[in-house]
Order: sequence, then structure tokens, then C-alpha cells
Amino acid sequence: MAFELVETTKLFARTVAKIDPQWIEPQAGHLVKRNYADPHWEMKRAQVVAKEQVTLFGLPIVSGRRVHYGPIAPAESRELFIRRALVEGEFRTRGDFFTHNRALIEEVEGLEDRARRRDILVDEETLFAFYDERVPEGIYNGKGFEAWRKQAEAKNPEVLKFDRAALLAREASEITQADYPDVLVLNGVRYPLHYHFEPGAVDDGVTLTVPAAMLPQLPLARLEWLVPGLLREKCIALMKSLPKALRRQVVPIPDWVDAALEAIVPDDVPLTEALGEFLRRKTGVRVHPDDWQLGQLDPHLVMNLNVVDHEGRVLGQGRDVREMERRFEAAAGQGARSLAAEARLEASIDGLPDEALPARHLRAAVRQGGQQASADR
Repeated sequence: MAFELVETTKLFARTVAKIDPQWIEPQAGHLVKRNYADPHWEMKRAQVVAKEQVTLFGLPIVSGRRVHYGPIAPAESRELFIRRALVEGEFRTRGDFFTHNRALIEEVEGLEDRARRRDILVDEETLFAFYDERVPEGIYNGKGFEAWRKQAEAKNPEVLKFDRAALLAREASEITQADYPDVLVLNGVRYPLHYHFEPGAVDDGVTLTVPAAMLPQLPLARLEWLVPGLLREKCIALMKSLPKALRRQVVPIPDWVDAALEAIVPDDVPLTEALGEFLRRKTGVRVHPDDWQLGQLDPHLVMNLNVVDHEGRVLGQGRDVREMERRFEAAAGQGARSLAAEARLEASIDGLPDEALPARHLRAAVRQGGQQASADR
């Protein structure tokens, strides 16, 4: 600020004093203009935050200051709060409704992973409408929501809890336990299964958890059959991979696959061998093993293996059993020795005959591995 301006050959300012822009805002609050940009939800602060710019006659006084946007734009902040905090789950709360709702959503998403379709869970607009109908106007941050929630739940504990039927965009009766089991029993051992639908992901499709020590014991032919729910799709893909001269004998392919699946059952025989024998009996045409173009199969049509050590820690995953055996040979040997030592210790304590590797130890390792894999995901 200058006390005096004098113009001679040039314009001069006299008695000049420094002004700190921070002094202007409190003194000239009635003259400044405030603009806000980039409103967004911040999980740590549990509120909607925006960047504020303060200007005086066009001169920026404050730029990029982060402020609580709720009192400034309550309606917009409330919508952002519901979408990001409640619908998308970016919120920390002690309310039981949150855990309940997330568990139901994950259950329905699990159905989609099995069916490999994203049309079972209702869309986010439906979830938004659920909360929008219940959360009153003026609630736009975590603190205000928690205060209201406690009072609302005292009157009706179910006020914010989803109903499973309301989460279903359509019936999913085709997704049964028989077609998409949680475990696969191979040679008397129960191996946990996990389903994931994300083309391009390492674990896309169905994943079987197996201890490294058990890799050599896996029946490779049986793994080709996957699970009943994916078998038809795989058979169609296999028949489509046949040379054109052979494909002409089995059109329409889906009908031939349906007929084949009524005649064959999962066994320790390679799937291609069972399909080839069915085609030979029905058409008289012999299919050579090299006619099946297995390399053309989508990854989700090949069983993925989640390999764990004897304590259930995840070592890695892949779809080539023999390659996994070589990769984790050291871990497999260590696991076998550890399980054998535990078996001998139990035998000496219980007075039972010494066993090299009792089935109960293998089952325990598989169960533990499945639990560890679920926790990691």
C-alpha cells in the first residue's frame, strides 16, 4: 500500500508498506468472492472436502485451501457421502448394518463369479436409492450420520440393512451348489474351490487350493473336468477347436455337447478322450488327440491352482500342474517332511502305528491353505 502517488517523468509511489494477503480476508470478508472446485469424499476425515479460492476484485488472496464442503453445499455433499461412503463402502463405522450389507453384496457377487455374468447384483443406483430414502436431508458427513444412525437404530435396528432378495436384479436359480461346489473331493481329500470372474486376471475362473506336497498326487485328468457349471462351456470350446472337417460332423455343436454330457460323467479319464469316444460311437469318426487345440481355450476353462505350504501360506498360482511341481519342489519336500514328523509325533503320543503321511494331516493342510487364501483375497 502506498501513501502517495506522484507522477513526474514516471509514476512514483511514496511511503510504501507491505501487505500480507492473509490480513485481507478477515478485514474485507464482505468484499471477497469465494469459489469451490473438486468436491470429493475423504475417508480419513469422513467428510466431503473441496478446494477453496478467495479473490478480492479479481486478485487471488487464497488458492487451493481444503475446506469442509458439507455446510457450503449440503445437497451435493449428501449425495457424495451416500455414493462414496455408504454405497462404495469408503467409511469406517461401528454400525452392524455396514458389515451385514457388505456380506450380502459379496455373497451376490460370489454368485456372479460362479455364473460369470454381471447381471445378478442390482446396480449402484438402486443401492443409492435405498440409502437416499432412509438418510434424512442435512446428513452429509460421518459425524452427523453416526449421530442419526444411533437414534434411528434404537427405534428400528433393521432400518439400514439390505434384504437379500432386494439385491438380486434377477433370479439366480441356475447357480446351485451341485454345479458350483465349494470343495472338490479328489482321492478322498477335500480341496477348497474359489471362483472369480475377471477376464485377464491371474485367478479368473475356478481356483483349487492345494499344498505343494500334494501336487504330485493330483489326478490331472479329473482336473480337466473343472466343475459341472463350467463343463458345458468348456466342451463347446473344445469341439469348436476341432479341424473344420471334423466340426462339420457335429453341428450344431451345443446340441452335440448336450447329448455328450448326458452320456459321459466326470472321471479320471481326460475330458478330450471321453468326448472323442462319444463322437466315435455316434459318428464313426475317430478324433486324434492332436485334433483338440487346447491352446485355444480361454484361461478360465483350465483349472487354476493356488499352491500353499504346509502351514497354509500362499506360495503362488498357475494352471500348469507339472510346472508348479517343478517350481515348488523344495517347498513340497519340506511340507512332506513336516507333516511326516507331526504324524510320527502324534503316533508316539497316541500309541498308534507310525504313519508316513496320514490323510487327516493332508486334509488339515488343505483346509488351512483354503482359509489363508480367502484371507489374502
